[in-house]
Amino acid sequence: MDVEEENIESDASHNSNELGDTQRLHITKYPSQFRALANKFAHEKNLKDRRKLLEMYGNHLISFKRSILLNRKRWQQRYLRRQSFLRSVFMQQLLELETTFLELIPILNLNGMPSKNDLRINHSSDVCTPITRFYKDLLKLESDDWLAKFHMQKSTFDWLCGQLKENGQFLGKNSLMGKEPPYERQVALGLYAFATGIKYLEIARIFKITLRTTICRIMKSVAESIIKTFGDQYLYMPTSEEELDEIGEAFYSASKMPPVAIGVLGVCEVPAKQQVNSNSIESENSTIILQVLVDNNMIFRKVKLDTNQPSLFLEETNEITNLSPKLIKNQPVSRFIVTPDTYYPLRKSLMHKYHDPVEPHEYDFNEAVDHLFIFRDRALQRLFARWRILKCNGDIDLRTMEKVVLACCVLHNVIERNEKTFNEQWSKGPHSDNTKYTMSSRFKPVLNELHGKPHSWKADGASETRKLLGQAIYSTEM
Repeated sequence: MDVEEENIESDASHNSNELGDTQRLHITKYPSQFRALANKFAHEKNLKDRRKLLEMYGNHLISFKRSILLNRKRWQQRYLRRQSFLRSVFMQQLLELETTFLELIPILNLNGMPSKNDLRINHSSDVCTPITRFYKDLLKLESDDWLAKFHMQKSTFDWLCGQLKENGQFLGKNSLMGKEPPYERQVALGLYAFATGIKYLEIARIFKITLRTTICRIMKSVAESIIKTFGDQYLYMPTSEEELDEIGEAFYSASKMPPVAIGVLGVCEVPAKQQVNSNSIESENSTIILQVLVDNNMIFRKVKLDTNQPSLFLEETNEITNLSPKLIKNQPVSRFIVTPDTYYPLRKSLMHKYHDPVEPHEYDFNEAVDHLFIFRDRALQRLFARWRILKCNGDIDLRTMEKVVLACCVLHNVIERNEKTFNEQWSKGPHSDNTKYTMSSRFKPVLNELHGKPHSWKADGASETRKLLGQAIYSTEM
């Protein structure tokens, strides 16, 4: 019995050294209890009482082991949280050091050391850079080079510059070095960063700008100018019956879905700059929930950005519910959009697949929805492949990144409507292979509520509408 007590005390001492002073005080009470029970057991002659003492000893031993395991697990969790916090602080300090480096060291021309005549010091700015003819050099690029650098034709770039010059709001001329009109270089910088991903050292070398803050302000101003100039013109919901019927007929030709579907909803996440919660040792990742409504031409008809949960078209009255219905099998059917079945509820205006199909028309309806999802996947693939900043970024603050995401969606519509140029090679790369444009599992499904109260899709007639659509698809395939 003394040997067993010594082993238990040694184990308690070894584990208490790992757990800290507070946990050590909680654990050291067990050896004294074991010693007291051992003394009682040694002097007790009644076998029945000795058996009870053994049972109490065993119960204390089990409690002691549980306490050791529980406290060790808590200590490990605190240790992991502390390591995560320190890692986040280290990465932020590393980024600050990189920023300081860019601000203190001028970016020199890679073709050689510039002479005194090639340098000009602007006393109104803290930047000293070579005078370049960057925009004039771009004019000498071939069409393939323009596509590789900006993911658009040169004619489109010139047209964008002309439109943004009239309506855009850019930084002052002293913010950029050189004699060229500043807005052209700012547009080039913004589109280059959007297309290739934000790489401060490369952008600073090419555009001869050493301040990271200047680069971020230029990108923000370009994004705001794009939204202001082209947002209302290229990002709008279809309202006329002719346009709605055209979209529905195109979806019908591709999937046999009755021509009342007016779009496919895509929901995915875009990373933003990591933020550290000052009230906790845990770090939090800022994530933008991008929600887009895609039509038959892979054009975004509606874009909304959220940070907590998707909310597009979840209001009681919205652009979809206000549309007039269409007759299907002599029955009026509300126009609807196809939604992901994981996060969105079932309503007359929000249709998604059957979770557990049984009847033939249920399988046919799911198959038609899968065909429509191709439009969503292709549109998002082009968006993320053409504007790589949406996938490669993690160093732009949340508010600026929201403007960049919306500007990229507007530019997507501008290019798809005018030139439709897309290189499949843009989709290949470490950040684009096998990408699924869905949300992570940490988001909960959206509750089917109206006015804060549970809403029944059976009472709404959404189930009957989906059944009617499935039967219409099934009858066309027979």
